Amino acid sequence: MPVCREARQGIRPAWFSRLRCGQPYGCPYSERHGWRPYIGILIILLIPTLAHASCDYVEVLSGASRGPLSAPQADYETVPLRIALSSDARPMLRHIFGHAPCGDWEYQIEPFVESVTSPRSNVEIGCALGLKYTFDTGGDLRPYLKASSGPLYMSQHTLEQATLFNIGSQAALGLQCRCGRDSALLLELRLRHVSNASIAAPNSGIDNSAVLAGWRWKVR
Repeated sequence: MPVCREARQGIRPAWFSRLRCGQPYGCPYSERHGWRPYIGILIILLIPTLAHASCDYVEVLSGASRGPLSAPQADYETVPLRIALSSDARPMLRHIFGHAPCGDWEYQIEPFVESVTSPRSNVEIGCALGLKYTFDTGGDLRPYLKASSGPLYMSQHTLEQATLFNIGSQAALGLQCRCGRDSALLLELRLRHVSNASIAAPNSGIDNSAVLAGWRWKVR
């Protein structure tokens, strides 16, 4: 199996050479990473567990996402499952600015798992912290904006990223359709950028777009 000059000299790992040559990184997941990634995954999962007790609404979203990767890799495609735990942000905004802007402002903690289907079957797991603003239209249809960022672990090796632990930052535009007093249907378009904050090279980032649909309901 050919290995590039950087890998022979220890500058790049061997998997980097095999990806650049279009060859799969076929070593079993457990042999590649051992037990260390699971510590980070456990920390990621603890954040939403602690937040659930104080949230007002829960949103569950799923759909499909896709982003280009450099040749010879196929596009990066995933099937997301995201659970957003929402809490009213207006009391804090009043404390900071003296008043709450119109519309609904919510803090969101969003744990997620994404099944990676391309370029090879893998998985993402992470948690994002962010803010959601829903416009007050006076009707059942209400557009909203979201912005969030947080850590994620991806088991997929790519030429773009030297690390498997990265930061995912996203922005979303959506539509919320009220169904009853305390529930609503959600439809949103989301853009995401993944990088490692330049802690290791390469770090050209992965950009993808997603279409998500889901359900929102009140828990307290």
